[in-house]
Amino acid sequence: MSTEGTEKAKAAATKPSKLSAAIASEKASKSGDAATSNSKSADSSASNSSQPSATTTAPLSSQVGETKVEHGATESGETVITPDPSDQSIAHPLHNRWSLYYTGPAAGKSTKGNKEDQAAAWKSNVKKVMDFDTVEAFWGMFNNLQPPSHLAQKTDYHLFKDGIEPSWEDKANAKGGKWTIEYNSSRLDDLNKAWTYTVLAMIGEQFEDSDEICGAIVGIRKGKSRIQLWTKTANSEQAQIRIGTSLKKFAEHSHGKIDYQAHNAEGTKFRDGGSLYQV
Repeated sequence: MSTEGTEKAKAAATKPSKLSAAIASEKASKSGDAATSNSKSADSSASNSSQPSATTTAPLSSQVGETKVEHGATESGETVITPDPSDQSIAHPLHNRWSLYYTGPAAGKSTKGNKEDQAAAWKSNVKKVMDFDTVEAFWGMFNNLQPPSHLAQKTDYHLFKDGIEPSWEDKANAKGGKWTIEYNSSRLDDLNKAWTYTVLAMIGEQFEDSDEICGAIVGIRKGKSRIQLWTKTANSEQAQIRIGTSLKKFAEHSHGKIDYQAHNAEGTKFRDGGSLYQV
């Protein structure tokens, strides 16, 4: 993602009202052009009516916060018409559908027993909040969530692609792993910003290997809180290195290296300290 694209993503995260301001500006511009538009010839109207229907795809990180009306062609020759931004009935679809989950502090003592019992106890504490697949639905949800730093200890948000549960046992995660960034209690404001930027990059498909991304988790803990980015294929070293490098950039992490760990150590070659890769 370019520096300009990153800045737009941050502006969208911190000031989502810029979309409304851009729409209002576009409305004013269009009203000023109304007289000229009404004087066009019937031939011009007929020409306009022959244009194809609108394509409404707006990558979150580059177009939220900056509304444009453009008519043109892609490199393949396909005509693309960005719809009138004053028509708020039009939703801007994301590339994937996503699900937000929440886990709170487990009631009582930790479950003892075999792995199956522990997994069942953990899954019973995972609550789905909602699904979304448009820019508008995302902001409607995200702007009404408590920021991570306001959550209780041992609380997590999990944001995963639709159909992938936030558990190691899910088939999409079984052969994968996670990149982890840790934050101590004095850096919770950094955690909030990094979580927002990571989510925007993830749902806006800004990772080069976006098909490898399963989801992300932010967890609040007494010692060190953390952001984790889960991926599909732990043994795909080049892809994981690219993802980890991009994650550090998007999250603006400059406090040392971050580690990648496989969910299942079997068949992997660990570095010292248990990490498979570091960037």
